[in-house]
Amino acid sequence: LLVEPGQDLQVIAPDLSRELASTRGTDLLLEAAVNHISGVFESSVLGFLPDEGGRLQPRSGNALDFNLSAKEMGVAQWAYDLGQMAGRGTETLPDAQALYVPLLASGEPVGALGVKSHYPDRLFIPEQLHLLEAFAHQAAMAILGDKLAEEKQQSQLQMETEKLRSSLLSSVSHDLRTPLASIKGSIGGLLESGEAMGAATRRDLLENVHAESDRLERLVSNLLEMTQLEAGAIQLKKEPNDPLDVVGSAVARVQKRMDGRKLEIKGPPDLPLVPMDGLLIGQVVTNLLDNALKYTPEGSPLEISSSAEKGQWIVQVADRGPGVPEQDLPHLFDKFYRGPQKETKSGAGLGLAICKGIVDIHGGKLTAENRPQGGMVFRMALPLEADKPNGGLE
Repeated sequence: LLVEPGQDLQVIAPDLSRELASTRGTDLLLEAAVNHISGVFESSVLGFLPDEGGRLQPRSGNALDFNLSAKEMGVAQWAYDLGQMAGRGTETLPDAQALYVPLLASGEPVGALGVKSHYPDRLFIPEQLHLLEAFAHQAAMAILGDKLAEEKQQSQLQMETEKLRSSLLSSVSHDLRTPLASIKGSIGGLLESGEAMGAATRRDLLENVHAESDRLERLVSNLLEMTQLEAGAIQLKKEPNDPLDVVGSAVARVQKRMDGRKLEIKGPPDLPLVPMDGLLIGQVVTNLLDNALKYTPEGSPLEISSSAEKGQWIVQVADRGPGVPEQDLPHLFDKFYRGPQKETKSGAGLGLAICKGIVDIHGGKLTAENRPQGGMVFRMALPLEADKPNGGLE
């Protein structure tokens, strides 16, 4: 197989071109090149990539076919460092047992190939060397492209991480300062003028301290739970639970914050037991109710419905609030997303993200949509059949 100067490698080696185009990952790209070159040139081929210090290390191919002595590695390193062929069949270090070819992309080496013919007395003729360089260049360009794509992905990931960190600091700093300032002010007033205050005023200040302390506790709990979810540290304790008990417990937890609102609970009395972590799913329902109370007008009604459909336990929490702009719906479960009312409502934007994380590790699904008649509905679906036990995240 010969190649003329300027001839397209995709024409003479379409299999290699197609495989490189459909392969991702430096090691896999190098392996594809090694396999193809080995077959075309009837040779053992060894692929080298540099470590962090720029020293070549064998990464693909059968190293046992090569006597990788310090001398051989030195020849391979020379070819990589200088960007020129070296070793057997060349004028540079011809006493080597193999030919070493740099993998050059845009003039920069990204690795090297060692080529050792299965026929010891055979040397590569100039036309074959030209073809070998063409193969090496094609592989090098694919490796460089993959490296650049990975660097771009890492850069984007770093930008997203910085964005999340900024959102976290902004949100948490605000939501910590506000209740702390309120608590400090109330306690300061009690310390300075408590004896002179009326009983009703003292009680109002103490109730404010209690409410703001609860707010701080919820914020810290949300941060810790989000961290545990992302780290895979939450261990599920799945067991058959009565879904009505789970919903009832969640309603009881928010009862004090209902302020006389009407809450309609719908559902048949004979629902099957559901395999779930009752405490975690109860927290999901509680968070959904809290969210509805927070973002809907005072006095507006709420509704919880529960049913068993198509092998799933379905829970829906519906309200009569303003709803959410359609363009914001896909972001409701994002971390630190606080919606269009973020200027007037406190919170770190973690409650719904935590709900989704808990439902996800149960193998369920949590969705949200605007109601045609106004308001929103959050829908949680959990499988009625228990999956294989794993004690937590897979």
